[in-house]
Amino acid sequence: MGAYSPAPVVTKELEAEIMASIMGPVMKGLAREQIKFRGVLYVGLMICDGKPYVLEFNCRFGDLRRSPFLCG
Repeated sequence: MGAYSPAPVVTKELEAEIMASIMGPVMKGLAREQIKFRGVLYVGLMICDGKPYVLEFNCRFGDLRRSPFLCG
C-alpha cells in the first residue's frame, strides 16, 4: 500500500464531495463531542466508480504514507 499526491483521480468536484460528505461531518462531530484535536488528521480513501469510501483515518507522523503531504 502506498500514497501519492496529488491524486489525479480526485477532481475538484470529487474533492468537494469528500469535504462535504466525509471531512465536514468528522470536523462537526469532533466539535460536537468537544474534542480538541491538534495535529494532522488525514483520511485514507478508496475511490470506486467515482465515489469516495473511507478506509481509515490516520494521524501518525511515523507512517510513511505521510510523505506526499509533508514533502510535496
